[in-house]
Amino acid sequence: MVEVMVMGKKVTVLVTVCFMIIVAVFFEFFVFRTPVQQTISVDEIASSPSAWLNRTVLVEGNMSGPSLFLQPEMFSPWQYNLTSASAHIGVFWSTGVALNGSVPVKVYGVIKEVTVFSSLQPPVSSIVYYVNAEKVELV
Repeated sequence: MVEVMVMGKKVTVLVTVCFMIIVAVFFEFFVFRTPVQQTISVDEIASSPSAWLNRTVLVEGNMSGPSLFLQPEMFSPWQYNLTSASAHIGVFWSTGVALNGSVPVKVYGVIKEVTVFSSLQPPVSSIVYYVNAEKVELV
């Protein structure tokens, strides 16, 4: 009788441990893991930026910065410039560091738009797009 009770406790503990492992694996693969997505180029965003608006992207290019003004006559909401052979887009990276020259990177973030105003007379406004970076990895 005592052996049956001890065996029952062992089975209960074993089932509980197995359940906890299954839950942990589920959360690791389906909740906490960032979905793998295809890398896109700066050119793809530049060709139709409004199509990418508020979408999470993984963009590959050469990043330089930080700088306060990418265009001297306009205030920019980003500090970095991500370029390809024929296009560029701004990158706002709040935890960024100074880069030596142009560095190949992959930027994971959301495409945002902002209206910027020039300091020219009369003031001119335009809509520009940039990547609000969550993560930047050196390639």
